[in-house]
Amino acid sequence: MTPDQATPDRRDRLRRRVRSRRAGVAAALAVAAALLAFFILLAVASGPDSALSAWDRRVLDAFIAWRTSGRSQFFWVMTLLGNVAVLAALSVSAVVLLVVWGKRARAVLVAVGMSIGWVISEAAKLSVGRLRPPAADALIALPGSASMPSGHAFNTLVFLGLLVYLVFRWRNGRVAAGVAGVAALAAAVVVAGLIGVSRAYLGVHWLSDVLGGWSLGGAWLAVLLGAAVPLAGGRGRQWLPALLSARPPARKGVKVAVVVAVVILCVAAYILTAQADPLLADL
Repeated sequence: MTPDQATPDRRDRLRRRVRSRRAGVAAALAVAAALLAFFILLAVASGPDSALSAWDRRVLDAFIAWRTSGRSQFFWVMTLLGNVAVLAALSVSAVVLLVVWGKRARAVLVAVGMSIGWVISEAAKLSVGRLRPPAADALIALPGSASMPSGHAFNTLVFLGLLVYLVFRWRNGRVAAGVAGVAALAAAVVVAGLIGVSRAYLGVHWLSDVLGGWSLGGAWLAVLLGAAVPLAGGRGRQWLPALLSARPPARKGVKVAVVVAVVILCVAAYILTAQADPLLADL
């Protein structure tokens, strides 16, 4: 094939890739808009005398009737994974590991996604201003913030969603990454679901707060992934500063040391969180 014949084919492939990326961004924004609309609907319907609040009360009563010592311990362990200190340690660890492995742009994606996500979650709480369930129904101390959306549900969904994206992209779409990505997606759904349900089970959130956290967190995650579409385009990343472009990974010894350090950080954060937020002794 001559260069004159190859050039139109190359241009056609480039146009198809551009259209595909634009379609991906449009789809992500459409999903974000739908999830944001659902969160707004929940927020508007969450008044103290609403049908949604009555439903939340029935769900909480069902959880209270379902409680056992073993289940309470299990859901307490799950809820600690979504606490601020633990999730901050996990996020910092993910950012550091990505930098060490030479994935600086993706490290920025996680750092920006989690930090701005926390601001969005807290701002939404202040805007809705919903009261939490009664302290007498809670198995752990009630946080001082407002109830909707659940920060645990919001932030864990965003964090786990970003991890799943990174697994899919790690080997640039190869089959091995696809299989690992599907496994990571299944695990993320289970973990995010259990952490969200734990908040209603423990009595520190209404179930609709959890649904609100998932919907608003899903909207933010969709925005992040839509913004990351150009990042997956290989050479189509000229919009990134040179500082954020891929760098050679660190040496093996450095990688091992960093992995050990982040494991210690995450375990320490979990233990300290468990000590600071225990199950109430009389329940």
